Amino acid sequence: MSGKILLLGLCMSLSSCVAYRNRPSEDGAGSSEQAPLLPFTYEDFEKLKGERTFTSQEELLQLFCELYHKDATRGFRLERPTLARMAKQVRTLFPLSACEEISFRNHRLQMIFRENQAVPVSGTFGQVSVSLSKELAFRVDAVPEDPAALRFQVEAGGLRVNTSWLAKMISPFASDIQASALTYKLDKAGRSSTAGVEQNRSFPREKVVLTRTASETTVDVVDDDLPDPCDLRFRKGECKVFGVLFRLLGEDEVETAGEKSKAPAQFKRLHQIIESALTDPDALFKDGLRQDIIASYNFEEKKTGFQWSFNIP
Repeated sequence: MSGKILLLGLCMSLSSCVAYRNRPSEDGAGSSEQAPLLPFTYEDFEKLKGERTFTSQEELLQLFCELYHKDATRGFRLERPTLARMAKQVRTLFPLSACEEISFRNHRLQMIFRENQAVPVSGTFGQVSVSLSKELAFRVDAVPEDPAALRFQVEAGGLRVNTSWLAKMISPFASDIQASALTYKLDKAGRSSTAGVEQNRSFPREKVVLTRTASETTVDVVDDDLPDPCDLRFRKGECKVFGVLFRLLGEDEVETAGEKSKAPAQFKRLHQIIESALTDPDALFKDGLRQDIIASYNFEEKKTGFQWSFNIP
């Protein structure tokens, strides 16, 4: 039996971004053929900006998109004097005034700051901040199904979003996220730009502790970031997943964190998972489970949505 539960959070005026991962680059430092790093000057930036029909509220990621789509094989470097001038003009979550160098070569984007950074997110009234490590590297790739988007897979260093207790009280979906990747999309026609930050975590069977009684099955995922001894709880007609309660109502209605909606497909999947968890949880979780969280942020509207899922292989 396999299943997937999807949690959709309501939009609110908060933001999120994040990540931590170390992974060898497929085309980066280990490549025998290194693309030359050409200087990208402030004059280059002004020329590129002059060609735009729309400038994003997240202008640094927009710049990377423009350079990548012009020529993904072209290596470039932004040095301190250029970054200092850009810092006065560019709106971005990345503090250019504290940035020593940015370089791109063979799909690898690297940022070097003077020290670790903590940046409050504009429009969130102090409820969200972004933490950046001194050195940060991404694997950059186009998104095949969406030519207007770029995917930034975290390869080294850390980018973390910290969400306040108040934000978590406002929405049960709000979360601190340590993401695997960030996807940036520019919609010139709609004059908007969005970022989606992903956190993907897999837990093997040995990390999943099951407790079954006559009326319920509980699941404890053994992980330092999940201290709750009851991460999942299944009862007749309902389940609680990482703090969010789902209830089955009638024949096709699902109540999620107090919000009711007609969702026949989700109702069916959820019913199957609950029944399996109550009757044979060892079979259901024989391959462990996977937790995915995506936080999306519209830079122009300053709105965030959360989408959660847990997958049972």
